[in-house]
Amino acid sequence: MKKLSKYPIFLLLYSAAALFVLSYCKSEKQQPVYEDLGSVKNRIITTNTDFEKQINELKTLVSKDSDEKLLQEKFESIRKTYKKMEWAIEYFLPHSARFINGPALPEIEMDEHTEIEPEGLQVLEEMFYPYQKENKDEANRMLNKLINKSNTIKTNFQVITVSKDQVFDALRQETFRISSLGISGFDTPISGVFLKEIPSSLEGIREALEQISTDRSKDKALKKHYNGDQCSNTSSEKKYG
Repeated sequence: MKKLSKYPIFLLLYSAAALFVLSYCKSEKQQPVYEDLGSVKNRIITTNTDFEKQINELKTLVSKDSDEKLLQEKFESIRKTYKKMEWAIEYFLPHSARFINGPALPEIEMDEHTEIEPEGLQVLEEMFYPYQKENKDEANRMLNKLINKSNTIKTNFQVITVSKDQVFDALRQETFRISSLGISGFDTPISGVFLKEIPSSLEGIREALEQISTDRSKDKALKKHYNGDQCSNTSSEKKYG
């Protein structure tokens, strides 16, 4: 710098170059995303509204002593609707998720020496496959508990903040959940309808990915796909040409 100070023109050029590099790096650096993804939350709330509506419809069918097959069809629709938002509930509300679609086993609270009764979709599955009319009151009681959990989902997603990084991480975990628990039929041990539910889980992932994607990411994916095809074609030409 002492040598540069003897030549003002070089010092000026050096300073200008340094400022240019700094401004370039700053503009190229991707800024962190702090905004709340309202569209993602609204989609979860909408799906949850359908979830609660279907639960109430099943309650009506149970009260009317409807045919077992009709009850099972409505129950499967409820499960499919839940699967569309499962990625979000498991990530943001894991405690509620445990009581919505957890194993039909009691939970032991060691510190308080208490046993919490199981509830949720897997408990209801045991009641509808097969369905016995003498369990009508118990089925309605469990459906009411499920409605309470639906209200919890609505309340929480109205106030929590959801970021793009969180959504992407939640979707990644849901993909692992499908490939491990979903395909094995872990949460449908009696009905065995897991293959019918996987498309609903994938649909939920697709919708969320579309909401968090940007024009820039779409362009990059398109270019990568295009360049990949180009390289593949070139390799084929070299191999077979």
